[in-house]
Amino acid sequence: MKANIQAQTDNGIVVRVVDNADIEHRVEIDGTGEIASHQCSAYAGEERARSPRENQHVDQVNRYSKYYVDRKRGLNTLRPYSKTDRITHPERLAAATLIIGAMSPETLKSHFGAYYRQIASAYADVEPPVSPPDREPDADCHRVQQDVYLALNDDQWRLLGDVLVELDGLAALATALDREPNRNDDDLFDRLEAALPGEPDGYEGDAAGDDSENRFLRGLSPLRVHWQAAEGKRVTYGDGSDPGAESAPDARLQMTVQNDRIETVQSFQRHLIHHLRCQVRDCYVGMGFSPPKGVRVRGTGIDALTDKYEHHDGYQRYHDPDAIIDWTRQAPAQHPDW
Repeated sequence: MKANIQAQTDNGIVVRVVDNADIEHRVEIDGTGEIASHQCSAYAGEERARSPRENQHVDQVNRYSKYYVDRKRGLNTLRPYSKTDRITHPERLAAATLIIGAMSPETLKSHFGAYYRQIASAYADVEPPVSPPDREPDADCHRVQQDVYLALNDDQWRLLGDVLVELDGLAALATALDREPNRNDDDLFDRLEAALPGEPDGYEGDAAGDDSENRFLRGLSPLRVHWQAAEGKRVTYGDGSDPGAESAPDARLQMTVQNDRIETVQSFQRHLIHHLRCQVRDCYVGMGFSPPKGVRVRGTGIDALTDKYEHHDGYQRYHDPDAIIDWTRQAPAQHPDW
């Protein structure tokens, strides 16, 4: 998958993309960040006239085009976790994974305590913050969702994300959690702050100077719990501090209740980091790339792509912990600046 920008006007931007089958595409993205047109002489113009594999290539080209323009021109063309894009920014997601993984158990619980209790209530004697719907009191908790907003400026998240992805830093993070689950995070955050350029975006600091626990976290959305009941999934909301609907999340936690028991904050953190690494994997797979080595992991990641892996033959079963995956089936990941 290769791309280059051919033209840019006030009304939009035109991107030329060569997909993994060496087929050329011309994609026009309008001023709102949506796909205005997609031309490809090798494929039919209408979705219903294309094969499933051809539709897969078109979807991947559209996602990569929007991501490419977003990184090259900073036009906010990618819509994180939307119904059309499905993926999010892998670098923002990687930065969020690092920050959450660097937290001590106490810091993690202070921010993600409600999320932890909701997940842990399926395995342990823990009171969940969100109860089943009144009409379905016996419904099972299926998936818990929460948006994460970081207090990082553009230079900071790009630097963190690029380094993590290129140097397999997320794999090292998972190993560190296994080796030292009860570590203190003061020194980690001090070193991280010293290494990042500029001031955080959207965080004004603490007047008393006691801002170590939340210096990189701008806010969290309310919990959104998906319940599995006899009539299908039901949704209800919990409590949370919402930093504003106009903001795109840096990460959206979408953990499902699994067979692995999560009864401690430490085990919750390890599962959460694995889930986020799976999401980074999904960003690359969703653009037609083989994921970088540090995120070649199996398990549930972005919910919208998990459904694709389960029901569409064009994708491998990345969500299945027991699946055998050919990590080289797709082209190596291409960074827009490479």
